[in-house]
Amino acid sequence: MAPYGPFPTADGAVVLAVQNDREWKSLCTAVLGHESLVEDPRFARNSARVAHRAEVNALVGGGLAALDTDATSALLDRAGIANARMNQVQDFWQLECESRCPGTGRAPSNHSR
Repeated sequence: MAPYGPFPTADGAVVLAVQNDREWKSLCTAVLGHESLVEDPRFARNSARVAHRAEVNALVGGGLAALDTDATSALLDRAGIANARMNQVQDFWQLECESRCPGTGRAPSNHSR
């Protein structure tokens, strides 16, 4: 499957999976704004995209790098493409802190990292 995996955004990263040719068309037109990629024989079918994975990844990565993560996720959602924000360790730690001591941003004093 291609494209598949993590791609950097302007302020983070997303993981996406284009699972079929319909999703590839949506990615190219609604997210990347490059309709010409849809009919390009190097990318028109999943098997061709897999064979040209490095080129696909460079095109997708270049297109998403200018967008922030929230905008990227919103575009991918509207296009019907499976995606998720890639969290950093700091994000997980903050979530843990908030779940243990809501509103403080801190973990309880008896909680160690």
